[in-house]
Amino acid sequence: MLLVLNVGTRAVMDTMGWSSSSMAARYQHVTNDLRHDIADSLGALLGHN
Repeated sequence: MLLVLNVGTRAVMDTMGWSSSSMAARYQHVTNDLRHDIADSLGALLGHN
């Protein structure tokens, strides 16, 4: 959930007590809402509002 909230990977790792970024990758899932947010951001960047 921290990764979905855009908390930085290093901060997530520290909070969770992980010493390896592979642990963050293991628990980082791309949700449909996140996909839509990415598409909206990319559309705005390209001027496709």
